[in-house]
Amino acid sequence: MKWGIVAKSVPGILRVWFGGKVPLRVSHCVTYRCNLDCAYCSRHTPTPDELTTAEAKKLMDSFRCAGCLFWGFNGGEPLARVDIGELIAHAKGLGMFVSVATNGTLVAGRLEHLRRADLVNISLDGPKNAQDALRSNSFDRVMDGLEALRRAGVARSLLTVVGSHNLDCLGAVLDLAENCKAKVFFQPVRVQKEDLLAKSAQFFPTSVQMAAAVDRLLAEKKRGRPVANSARYLHLIKNCWPDKMPDARCWAGRLFCFVDPQGRLAACCDTLAVDSKNPDLNAIEDGAAAFERIPRHNCQTCYSAIPLESNILMDSLGKPSATAREVLSYYLSQ
Repeated sequence: MKWGIVAKSVPGILRVWFGGKVPLRVSHCVTYRCNLDCAYCSRHTPTPDELTTAEAKKLMDSFRCAGCLFWGFNGGEPLARVDIGELIAHAKGLGMFVSVATNGTLVAGRLEHLRRADLVNISLDGPKNAQDALRSNSFDRVMDGLEALRRAGVARSLLTVVGSHNLDCLGAVLDLAENCKAKVFFQPVRVQKEDLLAKSAQFFPTSVQMAAAVDRLLAEKKRGRPVANSARYLHLIKNCWPDKMPDARCWAGRLFCFVDPQGRLAACCDTLAVDSKNPDLNAIEDGAAAFERIPRHNCQTCYSAIPLESNILMDSLGKPSATAREVLSYYLSQ
């Protein structure tokens, strides 16, 4: 089933490679509501006029007709929406690979909503002391959620934000991942566009510290531990973070895009501050047709795992290397 959807992706990927645009993957922030107030995150403030259930379904229909095969529900906390189960079921009914990114604290109580998801990706910063200090005493609830998913047979993974708060416990994250049979996506702490007070900046390690952390992760990956990122991604982070642009050509707005809770499109989450002001990118009115109007951007930095791994995958096409196989595996486990 998973490799089948990769095969279905090939025509769209080739079309983009030769100059077209296909929204193969959509990251949909269905709400900015969240039950936590994590120290470095600013995406927890409710926005007015969130898409209704009917509007969200219509949006998925339109994007599926345009070639979308991967739909990611994000937030805020997507499980804060009472209709999340209905939205997941609708995406699955359209034949899409469905992932849900969550803080994990509501998973055990919302398990029925998640049974049809292909992957549930839970945020985890570290063992109990690190997690509770940054994420509102959530460790025990996250562990309950992971166990509930395991018992239900739902595929699961972890997302760990790497910053000064957890440089010394990345190995412990991998221990926890191995215990719950999950992979871990590591991603550097970054300034979100909504972070007007620069809350996240206090968690930035030095470039030397980040490079050392990445070297540790590369070594752990080589040992066969569950580091989900491609080695190429990790090397780019080591060489570029925090203020250089990775040299992978960006395919945001051509192969994938971002949708905010109000149905506004952006090339990716980092371009939302600009794209949200563009009246031509209103997906409620135009659906996937608005995707064709997403402009190209000259970004200064980009370290988000999903966009950058997608760029690496596109750069690896036609090259007989392990990178393409590795990033395809990433796509299937995102």
